[in-house]
Amino acid sequence: MNGMFGRVIVFLCCTGVGWELAGRSGRRRQELAASAQLVRRLTGELGYSMKPADELIGMLCKENGFDKLWYLRAFCELEELPFPERWRRSVMSRTGNLDEDERQLLLRVGEVLGCYDLDTQLQQLLPIAEQLQQRAQELGEQVAKDRRLYTSLGPLAGLAACILL
Repeated sequence: MNGMFGRVIVFLCCTGVGWELAGRSGRRRQELAASAQLVRRLTGELGYSMKPADELIGMLCKENGFDKLWYLRAFCELEELPFPERWRRSVMSRTGNLDEDERQLLLRVGEVLGCYDLDTQLQQLLPIAEQLQQRAQELGEQVAKDRRLYTSLGPLAGLAACILL
């Protein structure tokens, strides 16, 4: 009886790992799309309001949709630092689903905001938003493949482990 129970646990654990891996690229794609939307929203707000960068981001991090971005939550927690250092620490604070190149794009946002005149900021932020959106679209194709692969590989690995036990 204990042997059967152990096999079921192994099977369920492998299946759970497969489902977790299948969802990882989907979460990364969502973060990229939300980040692109955030940068677009920043460019729009910059054009209409002359608020400082930390005020703009503080305002946006409370909005629905952006409140789920981990680096915005970290930004709101680091109130005592000046903007550029605050942004850099928040983007680098956690190893989320984004890779190093995507983090560098987000770091570039912090380097641009508040450092140049309005036209230059807008000219430099729009390509960043486009790059983030393009990466999200490319990853969208990979999400379906990963989901099929890992959701079938997890249970198969669990089944193989159960047979070997």
